[in-house]
Formats: sequence, structure tokens, C-alpha cells
Amino acid sequence: VYFTSGSTESNNIAILGLEAYGRDNGRMHVITTGIEHKSVLEPCRILEERGFEVEHVMPGEDGRIKFEDVMRRVRKDTLLVSIMHVNNETGTIQPVEEIGKALSGSSVYFHFDASQSCGKLVEEIRGLSFDLLSISAHKMYGPQGIGVLAIKNKNRMSLDIKPITYG
Repeated sequence: VYFTSGSTESNNIAILGLEAYGRDNGRMHVITTGIEHKSVLEPCRILEERGFEVEHVMPGEDGRIKFEDVMRRVRKDTLLVSIMHVNNETGTIQPVEEIGKALSGSSVYFHFDASQSCGKLVEEIRGLSFDLLSISAHKMYGPQGIGVLAIKNKNRMSLDIKPITYG
């Protein structure tokens, strides 16, 4: 568990912190959605500028992305799938449970932003499979300026995530 200044920093570390690992391992493909918070979309844009390929899954008319639309984009060089749990504008719950289960035995890292759901969907989050999880304290009545990036060991290997700020 890493304490951060909020979910923006947590999301940035989750995405940009994997850049060196992805580059070193020839895994330079990222999947996200077109409806993510800017703290996910902008780091993905930075990765694109640095040579990564980023695919954006678009939601249906109901505001929900389809599990199948995400999974059919996963390929051998996919590094990361990053999806928000609950949309910050519409409240739509995304299929992170299904995505997490499908990716749990693979080498693809799964990050989800639980900023909107943490403190509200506690039991659901406890049962979810993920590698990286971002939350913000103020979304569950904590103080502003505190966030968390929780990182699980994947397949018994610790994730070598790099810092994005120094000093």
C-alpha cells in the first residue's frame, strides 16, 4: 500500500510507473476506456507520445463498457488494462469484476480506479481481482489530499513499479 496525495497521483503512478517494465518486456499496449477520468486519460496519452499503443473502449448507450469489447483487445503485448469502477459523472458501474477474473491468471496487469466506489461498495471491492487499485480518502469522508495505490503481487511476483516524481 502506497499513500499518495490522492487518486490522481495514484492513477498516474499505476500507469506511468509501468512504463519501464513494459518497454523492457516488449509489452507496449494499453487498454482503457474513452470515459475515464483525466488522471487516467492523460498518463495514457503520455505513454502514446512515448511509443505505446493505447486503445480506448467506448461504452454503449447505457454508459457501460462491454466486457467482451475489452477482452477481445487483449493481446500478447498488452501491458495494462485500466478501467474505472464507477463512472464519476454518470454513476455507471463498469464490469471490473468480470475483467479482473479474466485477467487474474494472465500476465496483463489490471488497474481500476475505485475513487467513486470505495466506501460505498465495500463488499464488492473486497472480492474483486486486481493488480493495482486507486482510491481517494475524501470520497469516503476522509481528508482531502490523501490517496492510496494498492498493489498486489501478480502470480507471486512483486510488481516493479517506478516512481514518477523524485526528491
